[in-house]
Amino acid sequence: MHNNMVTVRMTKQELTKAKYILAQRNEKTRLNGFEAGWCDPAFRDYYHPGSPTGRQIYASYSGDELLDFLITYMEHHGHSPDWEKIHHVYKLYLSWRFGDLAKAKAKARSRQKAMTQQAKWPPDWPERVSSEPYYRWLEERGRAYTEEDKAVIEGICTQARESGMPPELSSEPCVYLGKFGDIKKGLALMNIPPLNKAELRFMARYWKENRTK
Repeated sequence: MHNNMVTVRMTKQELTKAKYILAQRNEKTRLNGFEAGWCDPAFRDYYHPGSPTGRQIYASYSGDELLDFLITYMEHHGHSPDWEKIHHVYKLYLSWRFGDLAKAKAKARSRQKAMTQQAKWPPDWPERVSSEPYYRWLEERGRAYTEEDKAVIEGICTQARESGMPPELSSEPCVYLGKFGDIKKGLALMNIPPLNKAELRFMARYWKENRTK
């Protein structure tokens, strides 16, 4: 049974200390492979999200904070977390927040991919859009292009520079670009993000929030 005696709101300092202690216990778990402190009923009760204190500690972690924690294990273990090296409290918090560990892992992978896209395509990418690398690539491969082709290519670049958004891969200009080969590679050569619809929605929000008004 969870401790019902502690009902007062925890202070910021208490929450910070509780999270620090948990991080220390997790480090021992990572190094030694055992659940440091989980066998202690008082520790388990204090951190369990069903208890008054545990509920507050659990709530103090944002979803992104928990995912970023999990990503550090995915980076060091071939994108597949070694769950035995993660303290049970964190696994419990991940399960409560995202449904189960498999869903948490999927969310972390999506966030990891999004963070990679953010690093690759910062908000000022439109300033570097250029058709010249694409023309060179075509010429190096002996691919002839007409004035009509150039008009489509230049139109794609102009639209991207002026709108600050890449075209959808299924748009007519991109489909037209497919006559020369891989559409994504073509856009990347022009320094235009080759994103699918889900990635585009996420990155659009990121660019909007981080571009100087």
